[in-house]
Amino acid sequence: MGAELVGVVTTLIIVVGLLGSAGYLISQVRSQRSLRFSLAGFLVVYVYVAAFAGMLVTAIGGSQAVNAGLSKIISAEFSYGREVIREPSLAESEALGFSNTDSQAERSQILDDARGLQSRIDRENQRLDIDFRVGLWQGLALAITGAVIYGFHLAARLLLGSVGRMRELRMGYLCVMLAVFGLVSILSIPAAVAETMEHLVHITSIHNPDDYVPAAGPVVANVIVFTPIWLVVLVLLIRQVRRTN
Repeated sequence: MGAELVGVVTTLIIVVGLLGSAGYLISQVRSQRSLRFSLAGFLVVYVYVAAFAGMLVTAIGGSQAVNAGLSKIISAEFSYGREVIREPSLAESEALGFSNTDSQAERSQILDDARGLQSRIDRENQRLDIDFRVGLWQGLALAITGAVIYGFHLAARLLLGSVGRMRELRMGYLCVMLAVFGLVSILSIPAAVAETMEHLVHITSIHNPDDYVPAAGPVVANVIVFTPIWLVVLVLLIRQVRRTN
């Protein structure tokens, strides 16, 4: 749910932003105001949009890396889930037609079952190891790439001088940040609690009716990464409002 939630919220914000921009342009045309292209204005808007994209990529990558870390701190199944592999019981063996005698055929069947069971366990452990390595290195790569993009465009904004520090654009940038990171955090917090409880119920249940232990790590990682950014942006906007009043 972690990456999917970020994608849904970001798409929603983009759609709302495009609709708002279209509405603004329509209102300008109807009011017969002239619309003139400004290269400086375009550059400033581009820098803010690219900086936001870099920050979002950094957060997504950081969330993946944190989820990989949680798999080592808590457990692999907490981050990536696990298939429940049960050893056939004596009743199941008898139902398949095997008697409880010490025959050669039964011993051979038991050995085959043990090999098959161990093979499934090995494959599941290998999957968890691959998921950890992919999540860690992919997350770090995304986080570093996003940080470079963000830093580059932040420097570009500073090079634009006073134009790049326009209060309206900065406020709009912070509002978009608040909307995206705030919505992801607000939706992730209750989801993290619910999915963690579900995970705990599955791993502590002796008779688990399901064949899979669901993961809770991705949404918990979202909370760990997105919530601090949301709170920082919220504080910055509150301070800005208090200055203007």
